[in-house]
Amino acid sequence: MQKLISFLEILRRWQNDKNDRLFREDIRDIQQIRDMAGMQLLSDMLPDGVASLLSVNALREDLEVSHRAVTNWLNILEAFYYCFRIYPFVGKDYRSLKKGPKLYLMDWSEIRDEAKRFENLMASHLLKLVHFLYDYEGYRANLNFLRNVDKKEVDFLVTTDQKPWFAVEVLTPSSLLQRKTQHSILLPSGQKTGCGPARERDSCCFCG
Repeated sequence: MQKLISFLEILRRWQNDKNDRLFREDIRDIQQIRDMAGMQLLSDMLPDGVASLLSVNALREDLEVSHRAVTNWLNILEAFYYCFRIYPFVGKDYRSLKKGPKLYLMDWSEIRDEAKRFENLMASHLLKLVHFLYDYEGYRANLNFLRNVDKKEVDFLVTTDQKPWFAVEVLTPSSLLQRKTQHSILLPSGQKTGCGPARERDSCCFCG
């Protein structure tokens, strides 16, 4: 128990030092931010909004700043790898809603809620996968989520060449019972699934 407490103390100090350096050194040296305190306050609010639809208007009202300021701060935080956004997949076969993105943190250890932290962990690893496929193998891979007009949602959808490859639903023991009463979005019956990048060869580096 004592070792766990010591680890949590070290983690908190490391997070504080990391974020202080991000704002006081990295961002300030490159970007001209008039309201650095407001931007830091925004970063403090983001962990609670992880895995939910990002509402710039709601953030603007809470911070009492302009829509343009919040948008600019989010773009800067994303450029400095503090957070990243994924956008809904749009396709005629899915009755998708063209809503705003969902936001996740690069450092998921800052998130207090267990279910959101686990979903953020999965989002980070899936993002690494699509970056690898794009940078190393040249596939136009993207990470999206599905949400249709009936408010049915799938947490993540990996696509290659604008076509669905596989979907991921993130469940924890606490959320499993709740999800049993909800409906999931199913891919159209004619949609092929499986290892998308492997269609040009016998196997891929992820499936063997």
